[in-house]
Amino acid sequence: GRVPQAAIPSLYRNAIASVFPSLEETFGLPVLEAMSLDCPVMTSNRSSMAEIAGDAALLVDPMSVDSMADGMRRLILDKSLRERLVERGRQRYRWFTRDKTIAGVAEALRQASALAYNTVGGSTFKHGSAGYTGTGVHFHPGPSSVRSKEVA
Repeated sequence: GRVPQAAIPSLYRNAIASVFPSLEETFGLPVLEAMSLDCPVMTSNRSSMAEIAGDAALLVDPMSVDSMADGMRRLILDKSLRERLVERGRQRYRWFTRDKTIAGVAEALRQASALAYNTVGGSTFKHGSAGYTGTGVHFHPGPSSVRSKEVA
C-alpha cells in the first residue's frame, strides 16, 4: 500500500539502509531523499545513480544478484560502513541545494546552446534540434530544416 508522507522520515531513519538498484533513473531523488534523512544508501553503479551518489553510497551492479547480495550483507554487518555512508550522505546532500542546482542547469544550457550555435554556425538546424537564438534555448520541432535567428 501507499505510505503516508508523514511516515517517510521515520521509515528512513529507522532503516538499516535504503537499497535502490535502479537500472534507468534520470535523477537520483530517492537517493538524495534517503541521504537527507541520515539513511545509508546502496544504489546502482549505472545510470545517473553513481554520479548523484558519489562516494556517499555503496555502489553495486544492478544486473548482478551476487553484487547486490554482497552489498546488502556488508550494510547489515558493517556498522562503521553505515556510519561513514551516513556522514558522506549528509555532505553529499548539502551539495544539491536549490540554488546550486538551478545555476548548474542554467550553465549546462548556456554551454549546450553555445556549442549548438558554434557547431552549426547559426544557419540551419535539422528537425528536432536545439538552437541558440539570443533569447534562450529553443526546440525546433518543425519541418526538416528550420532557419535559426541571428544572435543579437
